[in-house]
Amino acid sequence: MRITYDKMADAAYIQLMEVDNRRGIVEYSERTKGGEIIVHFTKEGKIFGIEILDASELLPQEFLKHTPLIDKEERIQATA
Repeated sequence: MRITYDKMADAAYIQLMEVDNRRGIVEYSERTKGGEIIVHFTKEGKIFGIEILDASELLPQEFLKHTPLIDKEERIQATA
């Protein structure tokens, strides 16, 4: 499991498993009070990761303070 925080996008990501290729990952989105939570599933129906938008409103600041920040290169790879 890997947890990261993108301060620029105010998004936390909890990656639960490694996959060779992110293509074909299905997304399910649920809006919550103050933000949005997006659950990513593999084709087999297993949860790959959870993205939390507006993370600073939904997660404790102490948690975010100790969560590794992603850098520009990781941000570019995530959109590729």
